Parts: sequence; structure tokens; C-alpha cells
Amino acid sequence: MKLRLGRVSYLNCLPLYYPFEKNGFAEVELFSGPPAELNQLFLKHRLDVTPLSSIEYARNYQELLILPDLSIAADGPVLSVMFFYRKEFSGRIQDIKKVGVTRESATSVVLLKIILKELFGAQPQYIPMDLDIEFFRKTDLDGVLLIGDKALTGYYHLPQNLEVLDLGEAFKKLTGLPMVYAVWAVHRETCQKEPLKIKKLSELFFQAKNYSYAHWQEMVEFGSRKYPFTPEEIDGYLKIISHELSEREFAGLLEFYRLASKIGEAPAGVSVKVWREDDWM
Repeated sequence: MKLRLGRVSYLNCLPLYYPFEKNGFAEVELFSGPPAELNQLFLKHRLDVTPLSSIEYARNYQELLILPDLSIAADGPVLSVMFFYRKEFSGRIQDIKKVGVTRESATSVVLLKIILKELFGAQPQYIPMDLDIEFFRKTDLDGVLLIGDKALTGYYHLPQNLEVLDLGEAFKKLTGLPMVYAVWAVHRETCQKEPLKIKKLSELFFQAKNYSYAHWQEMVEFGSRKYPFTPEEIDGYLKIISHELSEREFAGLLEFYRLASKIGEAPAGVSVKVWREDDWM
């Protein structure tokens, strides 16, 4: 039976999936969607492996492991997790009262709550809704959280009456660490039932990442045909996204969990367990 693999439908996953999209991927059945949709499919055991929102790993950590050396992270500005707010609140973010938040990513919503409270002392009302950069024409919201390609589009084409706060940059200012937005998660029972397939998948991701970095311009051109961005925009964006999980990313992930627990969005004492071949083979 093929492993059921999730693929976030945003540009930030391209370096890990480009070889599979180019050449096909016989070993797995691929499911593409926004983070929240993949989170739910995975937690209902309808996916075996997926890029999982970091906060969802924390909330389910006892049942899960993560694949080694894989993440969606940024050490500072990220461009695709952005808080857009009306210019009248420039210099006084603490006065913001009503915020629309994306339904597509639980991690980004928790990150926004942390940043607004810890850096600005703001605790606005958060309203889940589907919005875009035109929110200021359609609603009375003071600001909105956008992620993924919508956030990138807003960043590259920022309306004159809006300001923007990059949440990756804000997390770095708050903690001095990279922010990890997603990890590649696997159910413990899948590791027990299909250890050879998990081993193969981990190897394939390692190979895919190396292939994409060795064929960078080719990948960027492919991305410009698939996503609504120029090759220059894609190149600049993907160069600030990290797919590693080094000691610094680990430290950033654990600090995010500590801060999330502090505001009641994650359990205390989350431990991060990485899949290792020797444990399962």
C-alpha cells in the first residue's frame, strides 16, 4: 500500500516537492491543500505523513514523531506570515481591538497572539474568517493575518493605507531564534507498521532537497509557471525559507511551544521526538 503524503499547496514547500512534481512519485499518493486541511486529514489518520503545523504537533505530540532535518522555518523575516493593519495604528499597535485571522494555519494564529501580547501588550478580539489584502475595503477590522501566497501577494503589492508586520521578524526580535512553522509528522503506529516505507520516504526527501538546491534556477522557473509570482520574487522568497531542523531551529521550536503554553494554546512540557532509523528497523 502506498503511503499517503500531504503537500502544503503554498510556494514554501516547492524545494521539497519539486523533483516529485517534475518526475512523478510512485512510492506515495500525494494530497495537496492548505495547512489546516492537511492537519485535519492527518489527525484523522487519512494521511500517513504530512507537513504539520507546529502547534498541532504540540497538541498531539504523544502520538507523533517528526522526520529528521525537515521543517518550514525562517531565521527572521518570512514574508508569508504577515499581519496587515490599518495605517492609523502605525506606532500604536497596542490599540488594535479587532483582528481577522486566517482559517488556514493554526500555528500562525498562535504566533500572532504571542507577538501582539508579548511585544505590544495588545489582546484584541480574534475572528476566524476567509479574507485577503482587500479587507480594509470590506470590513471594519483593524487588521488581518494572512499566510502563504496571499501574504506574499500582499507584501509585494502593499496598499498605501496599510502597514505590515512580518511575524517571523517579530519572533526573532522577541526570542533571538528562528521560527519553525511546520514539521513533517508521522504517526507512531505508521512507524511500527511501515518502517521500511518511512525510511525510504525520509531518504527521498533528503534527495529531493539536494536536487532542488542543485537545480535552483530550473526549480524557480517551474515555480513561476505554477504560482502567481515572478522568478525574481520566487528566488528571493525561497532563499529566506529554511527546510532544515538544526539545533537553532529546535531551540526556536521549543521556545515557541513555551510561549504558546504561557497563553494557553499548547500543553506544558511538550517534547519533540524525531524518527530515527535505529529505533524502528
